[in-house]
Amino acid sequence: MGEINAWNNSMNYLYKVLNTSDIPDDVGVAIEYRIPATPRRVDFMITGLNEQDQYSVVIIELKQWTSIEAIEDADGLVKTVFNRTKTSTQHPSKQAWSYARLIHDYNESVQNEAVQLYPCAYLHNYIRKDNDPLLHPVYDSYIEEAPIFSKGDALKLRAFITTYIKKTDRSKSLYLIEHGKIKPSKSLQDSLLSMLQGNQEFIMIDDQDVVYQEALRLAKQAQSGKASPDCRRRPGDRQVGAWH
Repeated sequence: MGEINAWNNSMNYLYKVLNTSDIPDDVGVAIEYRIPATPRRVDFMITGLNEQDQYSVVIIELKQWTSIEAIEDADGLVKTVFNRTKTSTQHPSKQAWSYARLIHDYNESVQNEAVQLYPCAYLHNYIRKDNDPLLHPVYDSYIEEAPIFSKGDALKLRAFITTYIKKTDRSKSLYLIEHGKIKPSKSLQDSLLSMLQGNQEFIMIDDQDVVYQEALRLAKQAQSGKASPDCRRRPGDRQVGAWH
């Protein structure tokens, strides 16, 4: 019931954004869209054609958040409260950006038809403040790729959408995403050598990214001798370390 109420709340805010003659009535819309061949879901997508008559898709990551803490020693992670527990998770801009990359890099039709993907995040309950952790410089690269909109930014989000959605595509973009052949892009295949040389080339999504970065953090702590007592060997332990 809580999730349903949250969605009703978010849809009311999106209605105010989309209720304009500047956005055609027959644009394509997808809610909770599952990315093909993955368990991941995009909160909201709007599809149409841009000024050059190219297929365009605006990806919107919706959040009910009212507060966050920046994590400066991780790549694109924040702390926020879920079910009364403070939890590490991806910054909304990084999450939206990673969904766009996932769709592009593994969908041959999206690549061949040059479908343009424009991710963003909308935190409609979040009130910005001076030196806001949501906009901390460590997130600049992701915010540049996926702009973030907060409470009071309905008109700004509308302007973002109408920049890329000028007329209907008769849901053709959604069709290309849904029925496109799952195949890594040529650029992604070329990245394999770079990855083998130790560079990060593949995009991890949601909890994959959080778990990976937590493992790196614990490994760095262990190397520096700063691991917590619970993560070191104790008398009677048979294993090298008791990690959790």
